[in-house]
Amino acid sequence: MLDLGNGPAAAAAAAAEIGDARSIPMPGKKLAGAKPYDCVLLGLTDQDVVLLPKIVPSAVSSTFDMNRTFEQQDPKLQARAILHLERQAPALRRAEKHWAARSLLASTSHNLRATAKKTQKRRALAALKAEDERAERRKAINNDVGESASAADTDDLAFYLLYKCPRTSL
Repeated sequence: MLDLGNGPAAAAAAAAEIGDARSIPMPGKKLAGAKPYDCVLLGLTDQDVVLLPKIVPSAVSSTFDMNRTFEQQDPKLQARAILHLERQAPALRRAEKHWAARSLLASTSHNLRATAKKTQKRRALAALKAEDERAERRKAINNDVGESASAADTDDLAFYLLYKCPRTSL
């Protein structure tokens, strides 16, 4: 029976007891519920735990189309990203059907897409707010100038701004 003690040494010992490299089953039924960092049987080292959060976002953004979910990505792209992660952190290879690498890629893809949507929405709202403020300032200027300036004065100034000389000099 496996001893599930704490620490990387216990995780490595537990992983060594497992003969098949792909024998660690997924802890839940759904990929979204799988947590590779919490699975002691994978035997992730401290170096893997520090390295993976740095390389997974890079692998997702450089490999995947961010307009699609993880499951909608081309299988060849998924395989390429999975193999890249498993080469960087060999402990991920122990997972049955690559669930650990797929879980990391899926959650990171979801997080990056959600962040991009929030940013896009925030920018759209800021643009609308700026347009409203511009319209208010235009309205204030038109109300202020419209009553005091005659049409001739406005036409003369517009002519000067356009041709850089007064109308009377022509």
